[in-house]
Amino acid sequence: MTNKGKSAFGKELNSKLVGDAGEYLVCAMLSRFGISAGLMKEGILHVDILATIDGSKSISMQIKTSARLENNAFSIKTRPKASENFIFVFVEWKDNEEPIYYIVPSEYVYDNWKPNYINKNDIISYKDRWDIIFDLFR
Repeated sequence: MTNKGKSAFGKELNSKLVGDAGEYLVCAMLSRFGISAGLMKEGILHVDILATIDGSKSISMQIKTSARLENNAFSIKTRPKASENFIFVFVEWKDNEEPIYYIVPSEYVYDNWKPNYINKNDIISYKDRWDIIFDLFR
């Protein structure tokens, strides 16, 4: 399973650039909804973004981005932790197309994880489900 796409210069993007882009895209979307989002430093295991509205509550997010889904799956190397305040956002980001977001509770990912991946068909009902994040702040 690769997450590489093509750059504007026709060269293949490396997975680090694709992953970074997905994290920035999610932060931008959260900001549009009035949610403050901060990127975590590299090396923070399983958490890419911390988000809050007023500081009284925060949620953690892991972002998985693919520019080219192979085998119709997103790569997840280890079985994730499950927590009410931990969300996965899967970003499907194909060349010259708007990104598609799947906002999935970690409990669901935990239950549907297969060794090294989660199938896109298992998360399709979570497409654009930003309300899952909104509900955690209510």
